[in-house]
Amino acid sequence: AAIRVYKGLRSVMATTIDTTESGLIRCALQAAEALGYYDKALELASSDAQRGRICLQIARALASSGASGKAEEYINKAITFNPDLTGHAYFQMANVLTKAHDLKGALAYCEKAAAADITVANRANQLKEALSKAIEQQANNAKANAEYQEYLRKKKAEEDFWKGGK
Repeated sequence: AAIRVYKGLRSVMATTIDTTESGLIRCALQAAEALGYYDKALELASSDAQRGRICLQIARALASSGASGKAEEYINKAITFNPDLTGHAYFQMANVLTKAHDLKGALAYCEKAAAADITVANRANQLKEALSKAIEQQANNAKANAEYQEYLRKKKAEEDFWKGGK
């Protein structure tokens, strides 16, 4: 039964994305249908290990559709069902937080993932390095922006001074 559900899910997910309004509506409906298949597969799973893997797949699908809050729920369920997936779940959480632009949170989950599971440590460390660079770049950009805004403020004050004839 679980294999039939999985095949149904694959057929729903295999369609191409149409960017017209009707295509986007159809895509949203297909995503909802796919989530229904995932939930059915979760019900039919014969072990907690399978349930954990299915929860991670659901989380991945939700994250890619922009539902990061729901994705986090399923990641936590995956850990509850199968603690052996903790490293993979933490790495998935790092990806979810990266997409949600929470780079510092993602960095923390990369560290947890690397510590929890050696099989994801390399990927987690690569993402951690990229996130560290992005965080540093954000800080540099914020500093440069603050300096530029200060320059504009001073320039305007000078122009106002000269316009006033003072």
